[in-house]
Amino acid sequence: MLSNVLTTRRVHLPASLGLNPIDDLNKAWGCGLPADPAPNPLFVLALMDVVGKTIDQWNVANNSSENTKQQMWGPRKNCQNPRAYIGAGTP
Repeated sequence: MLSNVLTTRRVHLPASLGLNPIDDLNKAWGCGLPADPAPNPLFVLALMDVVGKTIDQWNVANNSSENTKQQMWGPRKNCQNPRAYIGAGTP
């Protein structure tokens, strides 16, 4: 049995964090996430957003070149796995 914690759990993100996972991921990676009217985002999207921003900050702090960034990410985008993630409001 698989745990649904990543796809069903919602988390409160204080405005002071400046996080809006759906907007952030769509803007940075073109993930195509659907809008979610719920006040609290899904845990999985918040986690993806925080990880992406942490990696971005690490790159800035270490003066990483674009080539290094591309090597670290490889061909992956920081987007949901369409085989495992179903957007909010989708049955």
